[in-house]
Amino acid sequence: MNTINHIKLLLNNIFLQKNTILWLLLLAFGIRVLLIVSTHQQPLSDAYDYHVLALNISEHGIFGYDTIHTAYRPIGYPFLLSVVYTLFPFYKAGQILQSLLIVLSGYLIYHIILFIKSHKKSAIVGAFIWLFIPITIGQSLLLLSEPLCTLLLLLSTYILIKKTNKYWHFISGVILGYSILTRPTALIPIIVLLLIYLYKMKSLYKHVIPSIIIMFIGILCAITPWMIRNYVVFGKPQLTTNGGINFWIGNNEQANGSYKFTHEPPELFNIKNEIQRDSIGYALGLQYIIENPQKTIVMIPQKIGFMWSSDMYILLSFLTSDTHNKSYKQTAASVPFHFSLLALLPSLILLLYGWYSLGYVASTEYGKLSLLFIFLWTCVHIVFFGSARYHEPLLPFFIIAIALLSFTKTTHTSIKYYILPIAQCILFIAEMIFIYG
Repeated sequence: MNTINHIKLLLNNIFLQKNTILWLLLLAFGIRVLLIVSTHQQPLSDAYDYHVLALNISEHGIFGYDTIHTAYRPIGYPFLLSVVYTLFPFYKAGQILQSLLIVLSGYLIYHIILFIKSHKKSAIVGAFIWLFIPITIGQSLLLLSEPLCTLLLLLSTYILIKKTNKYWHFISGVILGYSILTRPTALIPIIVLLLIYLYKMKSLYKHVIPSIIIMFIGILCAITPWMIRNYVVFGKPQLTTNGGINFWIGNNEQANGSYKFTHEPPELFNIKNEIQRDSIGYALGLQYIIENPQKTIVMIPQKIGFMWSSDMYILLSFLTSDTHNKSYKQTAASVPFHFSLLALLPSLILLLYGWYSLGYVASTEYGKLSLLFIFLWTCVHIVFFGSARYHEPLLPFFIIAIALLSFTKTTHTSIKYYILPIAQCILFIAEMIFIYG
């Protein structure tokens, strides 16, 4: 008993140390740097595209492939990566950037929790979970846009809750705009939340409307130059030209709810003009939905399932190299089951306890806004297809909710708090049976 009390006292002293968060941030960054210098990770798939685009910007000043302009990928993440490559033009510099983005997100999570709860121990718990859970460590080694999008959303939130000056609202809008240039699907949830905030604060219209307008101006200032560039180059002011193909991938006869297609219609894939291809992709997808409304509705649970599936793709990117002519199931099954379970369990526990915590705080302002944003984010993505990557920018919502419940005695429990955790658990079991059964 004395040993347990000593451990509790030690932990309590650690939590209350003034520089605890600083040491956590340094430790988290140090671990990531050690992994980066001791491993050799080749960029694959989307990461390879971002890598090539960033190098092309830094070397030739063109967003494209060699001298061919593109808008297939949004510019947000490749542009930031190109700034790093201008100084250090090698892949590991990009991985260090990823690590820095994730560590900074941990710092923002710490301060957002402090603002909501004013409890340092809870804030330390939230930052610790984010910094050391395997999924964010794995993200440090992959050049993908999710860590940047997450950081931008957190930074904009932090500015909004900490700063009342309207100039800061403009900066928050610019940051939100850049998050849209990183992941264009963030556009709809952001706009809807701003409109809901405007409605809820209708008694303060005189103060709120100018702030909302200033934020929208900030968003427009961030995204307009990119849209003008696309109008000049392609003749249409779009954020990206991959929406049509992604829409068709999620809505065609062979669709299964994920990023998978077994046939390439010539009218879509043989066209070099990105704008035309984008429009045809939307047209083919819409035609399929109109002609097959029942199949489209049946596909929705599958898309949700893939979106909230495990982070197996991160595991596969490190453990498998020969994926030629192999399906996702075959590639995943090559990883021993016990190893997969051990690696994926922390993220599963995070989601299970996160769903429970969000349910418990659902009546609070934070709970309502979090669940609404998660719902909108999910709805936008299931219009296209589901992928585990797409739920990663939402993880801070879960972590903050968990931290808010930490060091708090729950006074009552209800079966409704367990519905989403049970659904998440069933989904994980179904995924494991699909892969290894």
